[in-house]
Amino acid sequence: MALMDNIMQQFQNLGFGNMDYNDISGLSPEAIQAKLREKFGLGMDDLNPGMFQTIDQGLVEGMMGKQYSGFLESQSQDLLTKLLKSSSGKKANQAAGGFAGSGNINQMQSAAKDVYGKGMSGALSGVQEKQSTSANSILDAINSWRDKASEISG
Repeated sequence: MALMDNIMQQFQNLGFGNMDYNDISGLSPEAIQAKLREKFGLGMDDLNPGMFQTIDQGLVEGMMGKQYSGFLESQSQDLLTKLLKSSSGKKANQAAGGFAGSGNINQMQSAAKDVYGKGMSGALSGVQEKQSTSANSILDAINSWRDKASEISG
């Protein structure tokens, strides 16, 4: 994800070095203060730790997407159950019955696949939207840190 790479680049630009995603929520206000003082050439009294909002672990996890696997699995199972129900039963048996019905079964199968595909596409889009929201919130926090230090440094 380009946003995740951008976030890590922003940390490197501020002097945090090679961080791992798991390190993001561990940054204390004091660590942020120290790096920004160093980056912007500020004195000890120019910045205080209370000026810097830390990044919540929930945002980091939301950006990573691991927490969504259970949701996607349940969506998939729900859609598969619906797919199986739609491809069995009286209508499906009638559609499959003989030469005249062979076109009907293909049409039913195609419609069922469309429902599954659209359902999973919707679920994946929702997950991507949540990941993007989390990543943008992290970028907003980083930009806020930079803006505060830049404003003070003149």
